[in-house]
Amino acid sequence: MSGSAARTPVEARPVDATQTLLLRAALLDGAASLAAWEQWKTSLDGGPLPPGSHRLLPLLYRNLERLRVADPRLARLRGVYRKSWYRNQTLLDQAAPVLRALGAANIDTLLLSATALTVGHYRDDGVRPLSALELCVPAEQRSQALQALTRLGWRPAAAGARAAELLAVAPRYLSLHHVLELTRRGHRLHLSWHVCPMRRHRSADRTFWEAARRVALRGVATRIPDAADLLVLTCVAGMRADAAPWAPWAADAAAVVRDRGAELDWQRVVALARGLELAVSVRQALAFLAAAVDAPIPPDVQAALAALPASSRERRERRAASSPGLRAALAGRLRQRLLHFQQSAEAPRPRSLARYLSEVWQFERPWRLPLVLAGRSLRRWRARVEP
Repeated sequence: MSGSAARTPVEARPVDATQTLLLRAALLDGAASLAAWEQWKTSLDGGPLPPGSHRLLPLLYRNLERLRVADPRLARLRGVYRKSWYRNQTLLDQAAPVLRALGAANIDTLLLSATALTVGHYRDDGVRPLSALELCVPAEQRSQALQALTRLGWRPAAAGARAAELLAVAPRYLSLHHVLELTRRGHRLHLSWHVCPMRRHRSADRTFWEAARRVALRGVATRIPDAADLLVLTCVAGMRADAAPWAPWAADAAAVVRDRGAELDWQRVVALARGLELAVSVRQALAFLAAAVDAPIPPDVQAALAALPASSRERRERRAASSPGLRAALAGRLRQRLLHFQQSAEAPRPRSLARYLSEVWQFERPWRLPLVLAGRSLRRWRARVEP
């Protein structure tokens, strides 16, 4: 498809004005940061903050501290930062034995998401609260990785017998999903075997793994995605049309841009957006960063992304994820899973969509499919429309 139809934008949910002020206060310098802080600071005096805003408070505190802001609210922010730093330290301490065990089993590892950002770009273990260790292994080594982690005491975050059943049928479960949450002594670990959840195929994984750079976490060798790759992954996650507005992604993306500066490979960003058919997500995300937090996105990069057509694949995905209304959300959720089923590169693949859904959502009776679909769609719809 070509022409204007191919370039029809598929809009994502924007970050709201209040969260944009918070981002500016946390990320900008001098008068621009202080002006945003003056407008936003009364939000701390009211009720609960919007989802995601609390995760920006440690970053806000460090920026205001650097600017020598005098305000009694900083005492509260200081406590939030220290709590974040402590929790991150205890969680990152858990990574060393995990990485050593996987390395001893000759399993490659790649840190993802907030874990990779903290280790490689934020340069401060307290500014980005971590809810879990985010770790990826090659798809062909996922079963061995699960076995190694099980020996360390990590267990699937399913209740009761479900966890035991999952371990018993791990190869089949792992072929139908892209991530598994594990827990150990109150800590969480997200074990992934595809780098980009939106592109769960080996050619995409190979692109990210080949460019990954080596780092050390608590003295143990591992990898994080190349800065351009991590920027694209962060933008795509932030622009998911089925998600509620989520401000921390913008701070994460800005951290990569500002940390790497002129060394960031912008041509690779454009090439990835084109090759992965995620041009709309990357274009919208970088446009928001440039407009909202003055991120230094080169004009020629923005022009190159604007010239990329929205692929039919990305348009279908975003329409399926962002269908308004509960009835449309039901249909959209089903279309989204149909896309995953059609794009599945795993073998053997379930014989039918109904069988695929029963295995992914773990129900046995075929008559339960409408009930399960309705329940999952309702939860997803509420997450989008409720504050």
